Amino acid sequence: MLIRGPDEYLIAYSTLRNRHTADDHQVKNLKTWFLNHPGAIVKQETKFADHRGDLFSMASRHRSFVRRLFESSRLIRLSSIFKARSFLEKRVTGQNTHYQSDEGLDAFTNLIVLFVGLVMLLAPLWWLNYVNADTARLGIISGFVIVFSSLLYMASVSRSFEIMAATAA
Repeated sequence: MLIRGPDEYLIAYSTLRNRHTADDHQVKNLKTWFLNHPGAIVKQETKFADHRGDLFSMASRHRSFVRRLFESSRLIRLSSIFKARSFLEKRVTGQNTHYQSDEGLDAFTNLIVLFVGLVMLLAPLWWLNYVNADTARLGIISGFVIVFSSLLYMASVSRSFEIMAATAA
């Protein structure tokens, strides 16, 4: 029998505590699975799904606000452009079962962020060319810096000081 020391238990506990808690859609999927498979698990044993603080994703990835927004859009999520094409022989088929490509959605998100970023960098340059008043120019620059840093916060999973460094750059 393998005896684990207290350090190993502490490390295991810390690793679990650092995991991202389950998203709402993950909990909803779990509860839907329970409803669709009533004989698989005794009803009393499904009560753990009501304890949100105890649930976490096994394969969690931090996703930006923009990425989560695209994932929540039914039109984008079910589009044939983002349909997963790999592992066709392994998938479960069903009317309500859909597989999306994370790589495709990531590429789309990056493309949108790149486009918006370029607009945020180039639009004030052109606008400043047609404004002569110093106060108006300062207002344009300040406004675009605030909007840019806000959009950067929503489009990335970076920490606050990294977002401020990117905005300053």
